[in-house]
Amino acid sequence: PGIVWLAGVSSMLAQGVASFWFSWMADLVPARVRGRFWGRRQSLVVASSLVATAGAGYLLDAFPSPREPGGTWTGFVIVFAIAATLGVVDIVVHMWVPEPKTKPQEASMNLLNRIIEPMRDRNFRYLTLAMGVCGFAVSLPVLGIIYLKQDFAVTYSQLAVISIAASIGTMIFGYAWGYVMDRIGGRAFAAIMLALAPLTGLAWFFLKDYQTNIIGLFEGIRWIGPGVQGLVALFPGKIETWICDQVLPQPIWIFMFVNIASGALFGGIGLSQFSLLSSLAPQKGGSMAMAVHWSVVGLISSAGAVVAGKLMDFMAANPVNIIMGTGTKFAFQHILVAAMMLIMWFVCLPLILKIRRGKGEPRISEAFSQLMITSPIRVATSIHAMGAPVTRVERAMAARNLGAEQTALAVADLIEKIDDASADVREEAIQALGLIKSPEAINALISRFEDPNTDLAPQIARAFRIAKDPLCVPALLRG
Repeated sequence: PGIVWLAGVSSMLAQGVASFWFSWMADLVPARVRGRFWGRRQSLVVASSLVATAGAGYLLDAFPSPREPGGTWTGFVIVFAIAATLGVVDIVVHMWVPEPKTKPQEASMNLLNRIIEPMRDRNFRYLTLAMGVCGFAVSLPVLGIIYLKQDFAVTYSQLAVISIAASIGTMIFGYAWGYVMDRIGGRAFAAIMLALAPLTGLAWFFLKDYQTNIIGLFEGIRWIGPGVQGLVALFPGKIETWICDQVLPQPIWIFMFVNIASGALFGGIGLSQFSLLSSLAPQKGGSMAMAVHWSVVGLISSAGAVVAGKLMDFMAANPVNIIMGTGTKFAFQHILVAAMMLIMWFVCLPLILKIRRGKGEPRISEAFSQLMITSPIRVATSIHAMGAPVTRVERAMAARNLGAEQTALAVADLIEKIDDASADVREEAIQALGLIKSPEAINALISRFEDPNTDLAPQIARAFRIAKDPLCVPALLRG
């Protein structure tokens, strides 16, 4: 009981300071790089968590369990000592973060009105409700691990593998999502993630109860099956034998792949929440607004697990004898997943769309088309390379790659590179804008072409020829 109470107090204190921390970050992080900050932070946090989990597991296994004869608590002592030390280091590091002096605000309202006040703001209210309902929906399938153990006899180690797969997806795409979100806005990004993320739930309806290796998993599937066999054959000898010997339950294989996408998409929802909350929370009374948001979201979200448990108990007492096309028995998890998908599409998404579109943000359809025709990771890497302290050859190559992707997400970054110190980078940026040929890109080229002090007229004229936009003709005639 002492450990339970200690864990509860620790969690309460952590949640108690969360609103202050988010309010602090909203003040410190510039709006133009807000998405990038949260994306990088998410990737680093997940990567650190994976390393810490692996390290803690190694340390605990290095000492005999205290429940065994001659066992010891040394492993736990070391792990908790490291955790406590790093916690103190975290506090010390934050003490050195520069912060402008603030004036204490006079409490002009009583406590109840201060709690209610943030929810009177339309955008803040819809964001809070959308994220609360989203948390409720995501909590519904949380008992899936029980379903997998009961119906498919998976092991805890196998469950850990699919959990790690989700973390990898979050870690890899978090970096790219930050760049994307800074360019299409948190509202549009959240809407796209809410539309795509529930699709990963369809995997629960394709599970079968059999053991297989990766070749058997895709065997018989046109195009994919032969491709997997060919890929495995590229590693002859012991590696090929090891790959073929990895026999796992089919659901584990399914979720090893699906959870990478799931981690990326649901992680994107979390990033959009952080970004939107930072921009929509009022500056006056920001800490209270953060506290209200997370309290409401937490209360609504917690109900999801309760509903899931009630449904599981009900179906255990009242079994449904329905066999699906895969040969798997219809279970509580299928109802919960279907409910999650419907709630996210028909409740959360409409609530997010009620948030007013910010100035300069594209429409959802435009943002979706920009995101779908590009490779987010490659675009983010190229944008980062253009602004990083690298050679002119690397910056020019990054600009060329962005032109090849033809993504409007990079237009603002390419426009900045028209003034790069390197002539090669300037020329590649101009040609990339011509390849992208979005209205913003064309207008930027025309504006620079008509500048009497420009020395880039020949390069811009070639970009006009690439773009073949009617708006370029009058500019050429005037030139």
